Amino acid sequence: MTDNKVQVGEMVPVLSKIAENKLNGTNYLDWSKTVRIYMRSLDKDDHLSSDPPTDDTKRLWLREDARLILQIRNSIDSEILGLINHCEFVKELMDYLEFLYSGKGNISRIYDVCRAFYRPEKETKTLTAFFMDFKKTYEELNMLLPFSKDIKVQHEPREQMAAMSFLGALPPEFDTAKSQILSGTDITSLQEDLMTKQTIGKGHVSDGLYILDAWVPRSVACSGVVSPFEAHCRLGHPSLPVLKKLCPQFHDISSVDCESCHFAKHHRSSLSPRVNKRVEFAFELVHSDVWGPCPILAKSGFRYFVTFVDDFSRMTWIYFMKNRSEVFAHFSAFCAEIKTQFNVHVHILRSDNAKEYMSGSFQNYMNQHGILHQSSCTDTPAQNGVAERKNRHLLETARALLFQMKVPKPFWADAISTACFLINRMPSTVLHGDVPYSVLFPTKPLFPVEPRIFGSTCFVRDVRPHLTKLDPKALKCVFLGYSRLQKGYRCYSPDLHKYLVSTDVVFSEHSQFFSSKFHSSSKGEDDDWLMYEIFPSVPIEPAISEDRTREDGLSVPVSVPVEPSNATDGANSGVAQSEDVNCLGEQAIIPSAPVKPPIVQVYSRRREHHDTCPAPIPSSSDPSSNDLDLPIGLRKVFYRKSNAGVILLVVYVDDIVITGDDCTGITSLKKFLPTKFHTKDLGQLKYFLGIEVTRSKKGIFLSQRKYVLDLLVETGKAGAKPCNTPMNPSVHLTKDDGDRLDDPEKYRRLVGKLNYLIVTRPDIAYAVSTVSQFMSEPTVKHWAALEQILCYLKGAPGLGLLYSNHGHSYIECFSDADWAGSKLDRKSTTGYCVFVGGNLVSWKSKKQSVVSRSSAESEYRAMAQSTCEVMWICHLLEEISLKPPLPAKLWCDNQAARHIASNPVYHERTKHIEVDCHFIREKIQENLISTSYVKTGEQLGDILTKSLNGTRVEYLCNKLGMINIYAPA
Repeated sequence: MTDNKVQVGEMVPVLSKIAENKLNGTNYLDWSKTVRIYMRSLDKDDHLSSDPPTDDTKRLWLREDARLILQIRNSIDSEILGLINHCEFVKELMDYLEFLYSGKGNISRIYDVCRAFYRPEKETKTLTAFFMDFKKTYEELNMLLPFSKDIKVQHEPREQMAAMSFLGALPPEFDTAKSQILSGTDITSLQEDLMTKQTIGKGHVSDGLYILDAWVPRSVACSGVVSPFEAHCRLGHPSLPVLKKLCPQFHDISSVDCESCHFAKHHRSSLSPRVNKRVEFAFELVHSDVWGPCPILAKSGFRYFVTFVDDFSRMTWIYFMKNRSEVFAHFSAFCAEIKTQFNVHVHILRSDNAKEYMSGSFQNYMNQHGILHQSSCTDTPAQNGVAERKNRHLLETARALLFQMKVPKPFWADAISTACFLINRMPSTVLHGDVPYSVLFPTKPLFPVEPRIFGSTCFVRDVRPHLTKLDPKALKCVFLGYSRLQKGYRCYSPDLHKYLVSTDVVFSEHSQFFSSKFHSSSKGEDDDWLMYEIFPSVPIEPAISEDRTREDGLSVPVSVPVEPSNATDGANSGVAQSEDVNCLGEQAIIPSAPVKPPIVQVYSRRREHHDTCPAPIPSSSDPSSNDLDLPIGLRKVFYRKSNAGVILLVVYVDDIVITGDDCTGITSLKKFLPTKFHTKDLGQLKYFLGIEVTRSKKGIFLSQRKYVLDLLVETGKAGAKPCNTPMNPSVHLTKDDGDRLDDPEKYRRLVGKLNYLIVTRPDIAYAVSTVSQFMSEPTVKHWAALEQILCYLKGAPGLGLLYSNHGHSYIECFSDADWAGSKLDRKSTTGYCVFVGGNLVSWKSKKQSVVSRSSAESEYRAMAQSTCEVMWICHLLEEISLKPPLPAKLWCDNQAARHIASNPVYHERTKHIEVDCHFIREKIQENLISTSYVKTGEQLGDILTKSLNGTRVEYLCNKLGMINIYAPA
């Protein structure tokens, strides 16, 4: 009983703590001493040094040991508990913690403690605090290097301390070797290497001394064994000081002989640098400048780029453009990105006095967001020197990248993008050696993937479906940079004619993909595939086959751009197009066809002149290039008929579109055109004068989506709330509606741009026709009507016309009129839409020239104008050997007008109608036109004569064949 009471009395509550301060890894010395004192107070210190007994007391001993472990665990920080879960006994636990935190055997820790003990620094500490720190260091040194009565054991730490004293006295250039020695678990004495006679390293002799190469840590930028020149090429041709800082193993080189850098960076000596004061936080000041136009059109269709440089971090953002007017759109996108990613606003923008920075929309945006605009004075570009020098730095680096691997000049945009990516990750002298990217993103790695040599050959894993087991598993590509939003390499495949982003890439960095010399200006064979896919992200179905298209009589036209914004290319070669070579402005002439049969020229007339139908004008029976010495700027359509078929050639400025069903003749014409002037085959038509062309199994789709989006950005309506009708049915505009606009030119410009949009958007024809009546003195209410149209376009910018093969070529026309619809002069509005083969080809919305006395009269006048349009289309189709079946169907929803057209007898109600309106009666008698009645609810011309509600607009758009391939599924 007595023994049991003693045992119970010795038990301490399990949840009690041994030490007040828990073990956290840095206080092991104090903590371990507290634990050992506590164990000794309980007379349990045998648990620290002995294993479990094997006699009858084992059970009781294990129970006590378990209680002690629980108490010790309660004195250990929760983050360390996971490291000691495998320890079952107190001895095992304490030995393991000593191994982790005592520092015994840790040469680096012993070195630091010895240095702190023998070279104490008082700094600003009080005497008491300094003594306590010194005493603590002394105790830790005794633990790390305990005294021993054995002379041999005591001699070992003395040798280590002597070696560490020697290491501590070494100059800074030996820091690398010093860290390598101290990172081991043991340190050799000063005499051991001389006694073993073993080779400890190899080195070269300098001034009679052996020099060991310093250990170079592996870095992301320069991994593996590479030469200075190869590292220089991989990192985008940086300067020598930057290369030495990134790759310390090259500290002893004096220069990198890079011929590409001489070609790319040679310039006059700069003026003495001036010390500039940096701002205090990121995006307080942003520098910007526009570069361009580039004389070489980029493969992606760009001629300009704009840079935004943060003055605090010198981080650079770059945006490519087809027109200078896109600067505002990119600046607003840049500000939005900064606000979202960094939760700060741009405070000051510094630029030159270029007009793109001074536009009304740009200045309004700056005022609304409180951004100060600092512009440089006239003829003082030095005031915007940061952005100017940044552009020069980008161009120098881009030229070096292009020259190094002989990359063709049309890839200059990829080189600029890669240069920007690498420069943002290079040390900057302005930042005193800091890296711009690391200033903004201190925790992110510099390179998401290992840098590679720009323009080198690479092999990308082919992930296309339907590959057989015998097909190649990789595509031979050219490396053209890095992806901003994906962790992979950006490569271009000439076989697929598109860019690929992948991490499964094998590089052949010393193999040039392009063989032509970089200074050559001639067109090489590689130019045939230097095309740009304008719809890379549109989920459209596979293209119609060329053979089937020609069998149906719908050949595939193509174009070449008029302006840089129109520059595109296609994947399949099929037609010839003119090219403005290096923007030299050479005047070209229209060449003759390669064979002698006559070419017939027809006028390409404007849409508003459809009241007359001119006959074709034949040219000379033996045309030649001299006979057709016409300026290429004239808008002309040439065609040639033969037994093989028809060839149509459309010319607009320096754009040529060729189509037809004579495949052999088209091929011959393509070969002939380059012999007379500079041409380039850009493949199937994808972009022509702002009109985008897309193909699928369903047919050909025409839209002006990019034109609409640019228009919304320009007018500041990119973020407007969409609406479902272009004009509110309850709104009736008059001349004196509201106050006059301060800037009527803005109104006129916008109306003119909307007029061109009607080419593919008949749904806004009536609304645009209405607002066009107030061009002289527009008011605020008129401008609100324009904004309504823009909001409607915002709802479906990609809406366009689909042309499909419906299996027939019948001509149908829907004619309608809104009697006395104008509140200004009570005149009626004519609207008609003409279909050929079930596809909409012509439409019109225009106010009639005279006031009609009845609805039947207004409808009759509309039918007369519609008949004129139908006859013109019939003549045009006959001239190109596509004779349509007659009679053409004319649909009207007014029975009285139909009867007037069908009955030539004189009537009191029609005596005042002009004689030319009775033109329709003659065509009906000749069986060229037949009239039919259509219900008002099915009248498709209704959308061209009046404003409708959203449901009605949507219904009629579907009937007209308008779809939106960009709408979400």
